[in-house]
Amino acid sequence: MNFDIFTILYLLGFVFSIIFTTNFNYRYILEKVIMYFFASVLFVLSAFRALDIGYDNVLHIEYFESISNGTLSIVDFQEPGYATLSYFITLIEGEYTLFLTVYSLISIILVTKVLQTYSIYPFLGLYIYYSLYFFHQNMSRLRMSMSVLILLYSINYLDKKKTKKFIFIVIVAASFHASALIFLILLPLQNITLNRKKLLIYFSVSIVLGLLIVGPFYREVIGGLNYNIFSEQFGLNRIVNHANRRHAMREGGWLGFLYYFMQAGLMVLFYERIKQLGSKTSLIYLINFVGISLYFIFFDVPVLGRLSIGFRLVEIIIASYYIQSIDNKYIKILFTSLYLLVVLVFGFLGFYNYYDSFVPFKFFFS
Repeated sequence: MNFDIFTILYLLGFVFSIIFTTNFNYRYILEKVIMYFFASVLFVLSAFRALDIGYDNVLHIEYFESISNGTLSIVDFQEPGYATLSYFITLIEGEYTLFLTVYSLISIILVTKVLQTYSIYPFLGLYIYYSLYFFHQNMSRLRMSMSVLILLYSINYLDKKKTKKFIFIVIVAASFHASALIFLILLPLQNITLNRKKLLIYFSVSIVLGLLIVGPFYREVIGGLNYNIFSEQFGLNRIVNHANRRHAMREGGWLGFLYYFMQAGLMVLFYERIKQLGSKTSLIYLINFVGISLYFIFFDVPVLGRLSIGFRLVEIIIASYYIQSIDNKYIKILFTSLYLLVVLVFGFLGFYNYYDSFVPFKFFFS
């Protein structure tokens, strides 16, 4: 299977996302049918792909096989959630292909469930997820992907003030990727009030910190440390090692920076409109604000910048709030088209950068 299937999904998703933001007879029924079909296609691509499709595969296969043959126990593994899921698959004599199937099913269910709960236009959110996250998460960074999707699900409990359940779900997410624990900062932050002026100041400070202080300090100071002595003593091997690796710099590149600069601008521009939609939208707004701020602060430190992914993922929800807040139907269609065009270009270029990891696409049974 060649490049065409992914291009078709990009284009079809783009068209249907625009269509479903307009009101017409049977819109909700048709949107649900198309959404389930689109989600099913993503499940098939993720679950039944050959083991060399995507990146980071070798590492995850090694983890699975180490748990399967007993050389690595659940207790010894740094992230026990991934190890436990792998262990249960091995109990039924399943191979890594079965693990991918179970993992993909859970992932797609989590995405669709959250979108149906929080998004005004669920299919639009699923399309944004496909464009920006599917290839780099579902198809590659398995532990990170499962972790951030569980975090997305935990928002429901934070919204309902069920603190204990929220903490429990975050811990479950952290059992797949330890970085999920940073999501707990939402507990003290959830009651802060934002306005346009504060958003503008906070984003400006984040950009200055990231470009002029944190980034240079990371490259010049951390990167210059004695790797063997300092990093091993304090358990910072990966952080020090990445400081001088060019491929690990500036995740998303300057194009990514411009994209999230646009997102920050939209948050400032739409703030007054969004806050009128209710407390639920205010929480999503706050989470997105934290994610974009962390992205700017750690722009030059991608090994830490990944901490922002769980927060930034709510952009698959918040886009529908922007669109819903526009009253004029012609302006709404124009805004939706331009917004999704940016998503399509940014997502497609991100996919194209890893073209060889996904094309030609093959199923594991072919």
